[in-house]
Amino acid sequence: MALVSKCVTCGDQLYIVDISAEDITEYNQFKQTDLSMRCMPADKDAVPMKRVTAIQSFKNGVMKTYGDGYLINHKVPDIEPYKMLMLENPCIKLDSGRYVWGFECWWGSKDHVDSKYKAITKEIIMVEPENIQPIDYNAG
Repeated sequence: MALVSKCVTCGDQLYIVDISAEDITEYNQFKQTDLSMRCMPADKDAVPMKRVTAIQSFKNGVMKTYGDGYLINHKVPDIEPYKMLMLENPCIKLDSGRYVWGFECWWGSKDHVDSKYKAITKEIIMVEPENIQPIDYNAG
């Protein structure tokens, strides 16, 4: 099953493929919040290095999160098709030093996530991202 959404910032269509009915329910929960699918930060004053929280999933009060980090715009993940097409994607450098990308998670400003989900979160589980590196334009 495929799901088509629009970026809440720029209106570009974003595609999620091979999504289960359970994941669609979870997606619809997030769609009602400021953590909707986006390709750039929704805050009009957002700048590179903005502090964000990256969430893998939220279900039944359990938040699986990659943790907090800094949003870095204008990066290309070293994975296809992004690499071949030089497609930029929001990059989050986590406090752990690892990377997670906009296409891998739900994300939003740390302050907003903290205030919005604190009361309804029963458990927080830290998960490790795949750690796809950004392409280094200056290498070799």
